[in-house]
Amino acid sequence: MSLAARRAADPPLTPAQALAFLRRPGVALALGLALLAAFHAGKAMLVWRTGQFFDTDDAMRLQQVRDLMAGQSWGDLTQHRMSPPGGVAMHWSRVVDAPLAALIGLLTPLLGAEAAERATRLVFPFALAAAWLALLAALARRMTDARGGLAAILLGLTLVATTAQFAPGRIDHHGPQIALLVGMALACVSALDPARARIAAFAGAAAALSLAISVENVPFIAATGAIFGLALLRSREQGRAAIWFGLSLAGSAALAYAAFGVGGNAQACDAFSRFHLTAAIGGGLTLAAAGYAGLRVVHPLARLAVGAAGATLLVAALVTHYPACLGDPLAKLPDELKTMWLAHVSEARPLAVVLFKRPDLALPLAAPILLGLTAALWAALSADGVARGRWLALALLIAAGLAATTWQIRASASTLPLAIVGGVAASLAVADRLKHVERPLARLAPVAVALPFASLFWLAVIPEPARDGAPAAGAACLAPAAYAGLAREPAQTVVSSVDAGSFILVHTAHRPLAGAYHRNLRGNLAAIEALLAEPDRARDVMTAAGATLVALCPDLVDVQIYAETAPMGLAAQLLRGVVPVWLERVPAEGPTSIYRMR
Repeated sequence: MSLAARRAADPPLTPAQALAFLRRPGVALALGLALLAAFHAGKAMLVWRTGQFFDTDDAMRLQQVRDLMAGQSWGDLTQHRMSPPGGVAMHWSRVVDAPLAALIGLLTPLLGAEAAERATRLVFPFALAAAWLALLAALARRMTDARGGLAAILLGLTLVATTAQFAPGRIDHHGPQIALLVGMALACVSALDPARARIAAFAGAAAALSLAISVENVPFIAATGAIFGLALLRSREQGRAAIWFGLSLAGSAALAYAAFGVGGNAQACDAFSRFHLTAAIGGGLTLAAAGYAGLRVVHPLARLAVGAAGATLLVAALVTHYPACLGDPLAKLPDELKTMWLAHVSEARPLAVVLFKRPDLALPLAAPILLGLTAALWAALSADGVARGRWLALALLIAAGLAATTWQIRASASTLPLAIVGGVAASLAVADRLKHVERPLARLAPVAVALPFASLFWLAVIPEPARDGAPAAGAACLAPAAYAGLAREPAQTVVSSVDAGSFILVHTAHRPLAGAYHRNLRGNLAAIEALLAEPDRARDVMTAAGATLVALCPDLVDVQIYAETAPMGLAAQLLRGVVPVWLERVPAEGPTSIYRMR
């Protein structure tokens, strides 16, 4: 029988059969990745064709990897070309640098150095996206049933703040942290079944690796420890899970610190340091001890006593030896940097501020989280036994993320994937309730229930407010061509806006004073002072800093802020075309204006 005849003889797939096919884990993941790739196709082409960066941290990350591959010490995280002569001691780690360097090294003999970098910047976030979507689907299936995987993937793709962390060119640590968080949540809720207690070890290992990357997942790690502690108080059967998580967290944190800890960060509060190592080991051992007591002693007060004693000793040690790390690490920034830089970093703003000024941006982040928390609590009330414990655990993780989002909205990108699992449960519950109803609208009800959990839904229904004259970033300032003229100048120290620093670093051989990093106090203060000061004072500041070039891309937000803040300052005058006598303009194509000291 011919192929055409065979096809004609086969009956067409029914909608139910097609949906069942799409719900297969491998098929659902392939569909999700295909949709994500199609959505980001434009960015992927820009990365491959031009090497463009869309974020300062991605540019800095690649420069850190380049320096490592060029021979900079594994334990030296200083970016020596920024804010010379001392450089900037970065608060990152080598956890993300290592796979990037390995992939570039593997591809360089095949593609050449430049193409290998670009290919790595495409492969790395796509591989992370695959891991994230696979873990998210597995979490949804664990919390609901086999149907939950596809629904979670489709809802996950609507989370713009989250999918942006897996976009082409995104090689910073946020993508790995989101994937690790979802994996930690999956291991945590799975281990609440006493028959699966050993899976808690994976949650502990994920927590330790997350700490080694950065400290942004600390609220979720603390919540995970609390989940096992509270479960142990409720039932001594949870003792094994507490032991597995506690010992894994303590041991993995020690190994991670040995492999990735940096001496310069030992006393830091904004990076994996002795403070975090002490908290991880102390907290892990305390939880393991309480779990051991739970297996030996029936009365819950005994378990509570062991846990409370260990927690009291740990808190006392942290307060005594690391008091500076118990507050906001950004609180000590100079007021000038807070006003001229941090206040304009959108992801660092509190949720209430964004909600008041731009509800069209805040609601797509806040609404799904609040709905997800509500849905998780509703599911807990509707369940019993292990299922109820799992939903309460997920609710606690979402609540921790909501608290972190209230402080800085950047935490929403990590919290949203957990929240939509509640949306999956609500949608499937409605589908089950109406499965015998034949009306067409009944079949759309599960979709209607799921929509408010989708960030894209809120972006579509909330009108964007009229512009109030606030500056907007120009895409031209992100393109490599914007720095081509500057790259032709001999290497020297450059005064630029804060946001331009990492792009100058990665596209040229120059030494930018400024960069969007809170540890770069000296360089940022000097650059901002020079650009805000009147020309004569600006010359003195530049001379003291050893800078001989000024580079301004006028469409960058911070450049416009400088000009508006100080109309008679150097930045404002240069934007108006008024060049002081001690500077001369360097002829160059592109949007960046370059000035050389005479």
